[in-house]
Amino acid sequence: MGRLRGLRSMLVSMVCCVFCVLILSSVAWCANTTEPWKGNKIGISDTPPPPFTAMTVKMSGDSVKIGCWGRTYTLGDTGLPTQIKSGDADLLAVPVRLVAESQGKPVEWKSAGVKVVKKTSARVVLQ
Repeated sequence: MGRLRGLRSMLVSMVCCVFCVLILSSVAWCANTTEPWKGNKIGISDTPPPPFTAMTVKMSGDSVKIGCWGRTYTLGDTGLPTQIKSGDADLLAVPVRLVAESQGKPVEWKSAGVKVVKKTSARVVLQ
């Protein structure tokens, strides 16, 4: 009976070791596998797909107008929208503004202006 327990114990140990080796091998294989979608540039383009149109940018004094697919976003010198148009319709009744108080007094906002940093047909970056 003692021999059987020893043999059984040895078999259980061997099975556990084989199982551990299989798991560790699988983990190592998964860690070294590269997914085909990782890091590729498929679908990333600076050309808008149809039916979208290229973005437009027009600087006018302190404001910038950005056009995109039938809409025009006019941004003031603060970078906030002064008007958004969809087709011929104005969507804003008044320009967007930030209002804040500090110690019961209104905060005076100082604008640094808006500058176009980068423009492609699919993206406009402002600063």
